[in-house]
Amino acid sequence: MNVITINQVNCKDCYKCVRYCPIKAIRVANGHAEVDADRCLGDGNCLKVCPQHAKQVRSDLPAVLALLASGRPVFASVAPAALGIFGAALPRVITALRMLGFTRVEETTRTAAAVARACAAHDPAEGPSITTACPAVVELVCTYYPQYAHRLAPVPSPMTAHARLLREEHGDAAAVVFIGPCIAKKGDSQANGIDAALTFDELRAWLRQ
Repeated sequence: MNVITINQVNCKDCYKCVRYCPIKAIRVANGHAEVDADRCLGDGNCLKVCPQHAKQVRSDLPAVLALLASGRPVFASVAPAALGIFGAALPRVITALRMLGFTRVEETTRTAAAVARACAAHDPAEGPSITTACPAVVELVCTYYPQYAHRLAPVPSPMTAHARLLREEHGDAAAVVFIGPCIAKKGDSQANGIDAALTFDELRAWLRQ
């Protein structure tokens, strides 16, 4: 499922997104702009330039609500950017997540130090090593610059590493929901065993509800 789609009702066919997509992942089909999921990195540039706000990011909230209703233990992995977003209100946000039904709320940075050490130990044959914390960067290299793929550190992102650790500690029945600022994590979550990924905007909307 595409992370970014285009609402054709709102789209006025100005094609600004086509012109500004750095990797040409938006094409014109049947007279309308259309996101090519095989080329899209989920960097969100098209959301920023669209004057009609016709771009839509996939909501994982229905999947999260289903997980919370399933009876499975559900763990929230919260990105460190949460402190910058919520500031002094962060403890109340964590309490709210527990009240909404999460079994436990943890910081994704729990595995960050181990990931950083593993990345630092990676020594490609030539040139610098490329860290793999950002899924947009990894997809960019693999899709558009495969000649540099060997420089990608063979290390999971902190999000993936944290999910694996939680399942080691609590069993495979545990569900993991990542909460962070980046929409690219939604695409990365599907490929790395994360059950769902919410942006901070989705979390805010959920709390308002």
